[in-house]
Amino acid sequence: MTPDDVRWPAVREAARRILRTPHVRLEVPDEHMHLARDLVSAIAESNPARLVLPELTASATFTVIDAETNIPLVAWEREAPKNVLLFRPDGQNHVTFHDVFSMAHELVEAGYPGCLGCGGPGLEAPWDELTWRSRQDTTSFK
Repeated sequence: MTPDDVRWPAVREAARRILRTPHVRLEVPDEHMHLARDLVSAIAESNPARLVLPELTASATFTVIDAETNIPLVAWEREAPKNVLLFRPDGQNHVTFHDVFSMAHELVEAGYPGCLGCGGPGLEAPWDELTWRSRQDTTSFK
């Protein structure tokens, strides 16, 4: 996925949420658990001082959750609260967990979150899901 893709900012934000949330839980179907383990290993290798790594839980669907508050951060379900980064699992502008995990790997390789600005412009600012959804003319995220 390239920066000119309309999905790029949201995928980048989903990856950022995985990497920046102090105690994050990745809920992943069993058949894809190896991909989640690979990401956790990459995070551990890039930052050996990190004491809390993402927690992995088997689930029927993909979800990224703040494990401290038990609040979903990223989901691929049809219904989710407005503050959850919600992706379409199908259609023209679909986003897969592979897209998000791949972006997370790219950020880890770049040193994120340990370096300032390595995630791209505006990445350090808080994400505004409602504003992002309102700008998506070509999707059904509204």
